[in-house]
Amino acid sequence: MRRKTLLLETDDNGWLRQRLGLPDDVRTAQSVDGSEESLALACLPVSGGFKVLLGAPPEKRDELLRRAASLFDRIVLDAPSGMNFPTGVTGGVFLLPPTRPALRRAERSLREHDAFPWAIVCNRLGSGGALTPSLMSKELGRAVDVGLPCTPALRDVEDRSEFLPIRYRWTRAVMRVAKALDEL
Repeated sequence: MRRKTLLLETDDNGWLRQRLGLPDDVRTAQSVDGSEESLALACLPVSGGFKVLLGAPPEKRDELLRRAASLFDRIVLDAPSGMNFPTGVTGGVFLLPPTRPALRRAERSLREHDAFPWAIVCNRLGSGGALTPSLMSKELGRAVDVGLPCTPALRDVEDRSEFLPIRYRWTRAVMRVAKALDEL
């Protein structure tokens, strides 16, 4: 959306590296020292037009956020559920599977952190048992900004880490997510 964006991973469990198709030996937040150059080098460009900083340990997260704010227009923090939000947060994205247990957890978290706007994204699940985005919107009392369809083709594209670099028919849905984020 023509903004410099950084995705900051809060721990290094390897799933994001794998999902983005990055090799195991890429730079991480562990390589960042006191220099701006080390921070800039550790922020890796990825498909989709943004950068990612992998493996930011909790004790370095606030400092990395503060320093990255001078380099980027937007920082997306990959935050585990139950994490306390750092100072300066102005919006959030809630990514949840379309299930009743996820809906109940989301309701609790949204009530606890109602101080800023949220973009709510309904991620695809497997076959069966999924709630529709419109039903989720009704039960949450908030709009679900986009729901990615549950199709084997989409699941396969995601599993091959090809979702961002190649334009698929879901690109429009992804752009709606980007627009919702841009409005936060």
